[in-house]
Amino acid sequence: MIEVKNRVKTLKLKSIFKKDKKKVYRTIENRPNFVSGEIWAKIPNYPDYQISNTGRIKSFKGSKCKFMSSAYCSNGYEKLILRNENGPKNFTVHRLVAESFVKNPFNKKEVNHKNGIKSDNQAKNLEWVTRKENIRHSYETGLKVNGSGEKCPNAKLNEINVLTLKTFIPVKKYTNIELAKIYNITPSTVSVIKNGRTWGHIKSCSRDDILTQWVNESIYS
Repeated sequence: MIEVKNRVKTLKLKSIFKKDKKKVYRTIENRPNFVSGEIWAKIPNYPDYQISNTGRIKSFKGSKCKFMSSAYCSNGYEKLILRNENGPKNFTVHRLVAESFVKNPFNKKEVNHKNGIKSDNQAKNLEWVTRKENIRHSYETGLKVNGSGEKCPNAKLNEINVLTLKTFIPVKKYTNIELAKIYNITPSTVSVIKNGRTWGHIKSCSRDDILTQWVNESIYS
């Protein structure tokens, strides 16, 4: 009987320990209160929160000030949810940092990580850029590989295929399903080629032009 009581007591202690351990993890009270060189600023329109130049965010909701937890999007950016009188809203941490600590004299719209590391949200690693500058930087840092059209590793078509496919578009004789069977691709691929979302750099031309191009490529290749 004594052995059974001791066993029950042990199980209860284990249960309490698990609950306490989970609680400490969720409240994230083990983060350091001070980081050298860290500066804090209020987040506009969200008076219950502050953000630092290192990318940390404090919440002043409730009786205690707490460091907020965050998550990573599928695209690699750190995000979290802030709340005000209008309700909850998603934000990326790097943009919040840039809006508070990085000057934007030319009113550029996008924020770039200088070193290409999306998890490094320190103000010194961020800069305001145009869309064109952001794309160019992503290729320079290797975040994107220049592989459009035939250069794309997964491309099932070449430029001649796309040219010939585009000659069928104004004729309207074949459906997307029928064209997909001819070129061994999916109907959705045919659709995005038609509306220019892919292979947009290939302009439609006549069948004679295609034949001439094909002959020239055969002679000089």
